[in-house]
Amino acid sequence: MPPLPQASNLLPFNVSQNTPLTFAVDKTSVSVGDDGVVCYTVVTSSPSGARNVNLRRHSLRYVRVAPLREHQR
Repeated sequence: MPPLPQASNLLPFNVSQNTPLTFAVDKTSVSVGDDGVVCYTVVTSSPSGARNVNLRRHSLRYVRVAPLREHQR
């Protein structure tokens, strides 16, 4: 597990104007592995001060499921 994010390393980003929650990514947690997997930590905060810290992992690779026909593009 990575260390808990420090407030000075959080970069806020907008998800929606329809939520009171705020979101930020820990800039020190972003990494890309040799396998193409991107890892980063997201902090979600509520107006009451509650925080949720999530470690996220996403692959940069894609899988072609089916070819697109010209009219589908």
